[in-house]
Amino acid sequence: MNLFLLQLKESVLIALSSIRANKMRSLLTTLGIVIGIVSVTSMNMMMSGIDNAFKSSLTMIGNDVLYIQKFPWFMNRDDWWSFRNRPELQESYLPIIREQSQNALYVVPRAGAGGDVKFSENSVNGVFVNGVVDDELRVSGSDLSDGRFFTELENSAGRSVIVLGSEVAKSLFDESDPIGKKVVLNGHPYSVIGVLSKQGKFLGLFSRDNQVMIPFGTFKKYFGIRRGITIAVKIKDEKKIEEAKGELTLIMRKLRRLSATQEENFAINQQEAFKQQLDGISAGIYGVGIFITSLSLIVGMIGVMNIMFVSVKERTREIGIRKALGATRKILLIQFLIEAMTISLIGGLIGLSISAGLKFVIDHYFVAEMPLGVIMISIVVSLVVGLIAGILPANTAAKQDPIEALRYE
Repeated sequence: MNLFLLQLKESVLIALSSIRANKMRSLLTTLGIVIGIVSVTSMNMMMSGIDNAFKSSLTMIGNDVLYIQKFPWFMNRDDWWSFRNRPELQESYLPIIREQSQNALYVVPRAGAGGDVKFSENSVNGVFVNGVVDDELRVSGSDLSDGRFFTELENSAGRSVIVLGSEVAKSLFDESDPIGKKVVLNGHPYSVIGVLSKQGKFLGLFSRDNQVMIPFGTFKKYFGIRRGITIAVKIKDEKKIEEAKGELTLIMRKLRRLSATQEENFAINQQEAFKQQLDGISAGIYGVGIFITSLSLIVGMIGVMNIMFVSVKERTREIGIRKALGATRKILLIQFLIEAMTISLIGGLIGLSISAGLKFVIDHYFVAEMPLGVIMISIVVSLVVGLIAGILPANTAAKQDPIEALRYE
């Protein structure tokens, strides 16, 4: 056993010495492995980032909230015109839904528009302005980092009070306290009463912190609701979400005065629609990623295999000497397998280093995360590719006749 371990140690050292002696050749051989590992890690980084951003974004949507709207969240381009001609949702629907729905806990209106906010010399353009009521935080799950939210009285009276998103507050006030200060939104002064907690980006695309909230009554006064509203309904029991959806569909059909044969001219959206879309996107990304990765790794595997055959041929006399000195077939097999796996692992580590740099670039423009699992998968894939690529050359070396090998020039 001690002799075997000694021979194994010697084989590992010889393999590493051979790689060091042919650094450039070994590096060029790993190019296919590098491309394959960069492909597989980039794909996994993006998917991990998308999954985490999606889970975070779903929290913003709420898995127990249904959204009654004019448009469905996802539609075919050809259907857009038919959806566009649907009548807008009316504020008068709200008390009827509250009264008739057995599953609704909160029923709140929402209206939105774009705007510019200013304070002194500072301004933020392209802010999303939300017109909401006092129950909004209970439905959206948002929280305040400072100040308070507006009251039912402030909403019904159309008071000029405003709650700032964290990004807007930082841009306007930096580190100073915004509470009680006056800001100007689209030419009208508002008193800042609160600041929302940081929420991050929705699906990694646009920031939820670049928004402001004003009372729904105030929004109607300054922006109007001719474009219609969204009605958000928080359900008492999320296990009954489908039952609640069916109930709201019946209530809305009655409100719209639709006959049994008429199609619905409204949409009830929920987070399940995003899940279905993400599943489709994930399948597409994984399919393309696996195809590109497989091609790259196969090319890399062939490169490693070829260079190992060259190495075996160049070291035929060395193999004969080692066999003459007592090296077994198993020891030689292990030696060349270790060499192939080491070359492949070097390519994998280079690929991981490149991917680590790409992670910051991708994350700047989209979303990307590099969890430990992705690193471990890349290392294992590199070793497996090296193992498969080294089997034939190692077997060729191990089967050589020592006498013929010693005669080789």
